[in-house]
Amino acid sequence: NRPLLVELGSVVSALPDDVRKQVVTITAATRDSITLKTTSGVTIVWGDSSQSELKAQVAVALLASGAQTSIDVSAPHAPAVR
Repeated sequence: NRPLLVELGSVVSALPDDVRKQVVTITAATRDSITLKTTSGVTIVWGDSSQSELKAQVAVALLASGAQTSIDVSAPHAPAVR
């Protein structure tokens, strides 16, 4: 599914190198259900690839704050941590 691969590529490109190195899996059943899993076991719910730069910044900040289980940046102006 080429459009989905393009979406995934834009998400990966938005991640800083240090975070990109922590990602072990990326899954997406649809273009708006992108999810990443880190080496520490944190799940990052990304949603679609829109606002990927902002979502990456939010994810980095939340990972640095010690998120334990999951981060939802699908709405980057109202992220959720579990």
